[in-house]
Amino acid sequence: MNKKMLVFGWFLLLVFGCAEKLGLPENKDEAKPTELPAGADVISCEGQPDAPSLCDWLGSADTVVWGRLLEVKMAAFPAVVATDNSQIVNECDGPVNGALELVLSVEEVYHGSPGDTVTIRVGHHQLDEWEPRPFFAPRSEEIEWTTSSPGLKAGDHIGAALYQSPTGDMWGLLGGILFADGEDGRLVTTERTYCQEPAPVGLAGLTRAELGEAVLACPTELSTVAIARAEKMDSVWESAPYAYAGMCFGSTEPATNATDTDSD
Repeated sequence: MNKKMLVFGWFLLLVFGCAEKLGLPENKDEAKPTELPAGADVISCEGQPDAPSLCDWLGSADTVVWGRLLEVKMAAFPAVVATDNSQIVNECDGPVNGALELVLSVEEVYHGSPGDTVTIRVGHHQLDEWEPRPFFAPRSEEIEWTTSSPGLKAGDHIGAALYQSPTGDMWGLLGGILFADGEDGRLVTTERTYCQEPAPVGLAGLTRAELGEAVLACPTELSTVAIARAEKMDSVWESAPYAYAGMCFGSTEPATNATDTDSD
């Protein structure tokens, strides 16, 4: 999606191409709702960013999707340097706190044209605010979580608003929220952490069918708020690489391409 466009091009896609994806699918195998990470350090954020409206949240993202996790893995690079989080590297001779990669099989598209599979990157900075938090265990060579909770895992169903890198090779959560079905079939979201933007107004408590209806009810032109938010998220790729990258604790070699990674 070109964020500078004023028209929601996804309306035609939703109405004519993906309308059947907006209802609740019959997933007989979803015996237990997905357990989303909680906010590890939820504090008072008076005066900090307010929750966006649902339509502004949708319109300012490159895509909003729902799907099944195929794989949950850690990715060391690209990474930022611990002593200078504006420096991006693809090599590190010390420990690296990796970013999380969520490989998602897309089942429902509320906005955008993401393809059948997307790999979502969650930077180390955001992972530090999750409870439980994932980490790579060298002995087992598998992802483990900081509590006895299993954390996110293959087979879980989640939704997210995603943002595409300028080079088009990476999808990022960029500090945003995840959402999932609660036990009653209505959407729940990850908690607000520190002073990051909370979930959009009205998302929690909707069914996925109701979310689809809300999408179709949004204006066809982006508001000035949505345009400004889209431009802000575009700038994150350059101004705040820790939002999608790992962290290197050691001497480094600068990366030739900050977003040079294998992502769908």
